[in-house]
Amino acid sequence: MHLQNVKTEMVFSQRGLALVVVPWPWAVALKLMGYAKKDPEDCGAVLRLSSFQRGYRWTVDVLERWLSERCWPM
Repeated sequence: MHLQNVKTEMVFSQRGLALVVVPWPWAVALKLMGYAKKDPEDCGAVLRLSSFQRGYRWTVDVLERWLSERCWPM
C-alpha cells in the first residue's frame, strides 16, 4: 500500500494500532474475486450506499468501468 493511501484511508491510529480501510471499488472487486456466500449482499450494500451518497446509477457498463478504472491492477 502506498503511503498516500495510508494517509487518506486511515480511520483510526493509536500507538501500536492503525486501521486502514479499503476504498469502496476495491471492496467490491475483492468480494467479486473471492465470492463467498455473503458477498452478493455486501456488494449490494456498497452499491446502494454509493447510489445514495453520490447519486450513481448502476448498470453493468457503469460498474465495469468503475471497477476497471479504480482497480486496474486486479
